[in-house]
Order: sequence, then structure tokens, then C-alpha cells
Amino acid sequence: MKVKHVEDLQQKLDEKINSSVIIDEDSFVSNSDTRIPTQQSVKAYVDNVVSTFINGFVEVIEEFIPTETIQPNTSWDINLMHSTQTGFSIDVTINGMALNIDQYINIPDTNIVTIQNIPYILDVTDLIRITYKY
Repeated sequence: MKVKHVEDLQQKLDEKINSSVIIDEDSFVSNSDTRIPTQQSVKAYVDNVVSTFINGFVEVIEEFIPTETIQPNTSWDINLMHSTQTGFSIDVTINGMALNIDQYINIPDTNIVTIQNIPYILDVTDLIRITYKY
């Protein structure tokens, strides 16, 4: 790399860093331990995983995008960022459509929600939102 001025060096370094280390990924779905998220990505992630007190309850919203295609009528687990609590209520939507909790949701552990028997294919274009209150 030939550099004539300090500004040229800074520009070359910025290009190198931006292309190999920085990641702009709002959902943090890649879970990379080698790349640094942008400030905008961190803010978007924090805004999407919101804990607020509403009517004396804590409401937690977590959003997920499948990392691979999920075939119809199969079961798959979502690991939650926050532990659910005894006596909590839960709502799950896929692309804004509410799921029947009794039919499609199982909660085997305080950090896992199992979505089961969805009658259609889900892929990386689908947004799953889990809202729970305790």
C-alpha cells in the first residue's frame, strides 16, 4: 500500500477496518465474537429488546429472525435473552400474526420457548416477536 499523505493512510485504514471488522446487523443474528457492531446496530438491538414497567409488570419484547429455513410442522427452540418468570404471560407473533399459545408454544425452561407445528415454512425474511410480562 503506497501512501502519500497522512490523510491517505487514514482513508486506507478506515476502508480496511470497515470491510473486515465492523458489522451493521441490527438483530445480532450472526452472534459474531470477532466483529464490532456499529453504534446504530447497538441502538437498534437495544430498542428491540426492551424492558419497561407497565402497570406494575415488567414487559419484555424480544425479536428473532430464523437463521435457516424451518419446515412446516416441526419444532424449534428460541433461546431467550431474559429469563421468564413464574406467573408470566406470553404472546408470540410471526410477521405480526398472533399465534395460539396453547396450540403452537411450549415453554420447557425459563430461557427457552419452543415453537411447534407451525403449518407453513419460516425463513430469514420472517420476524418472530415474543412479548412476555411478569
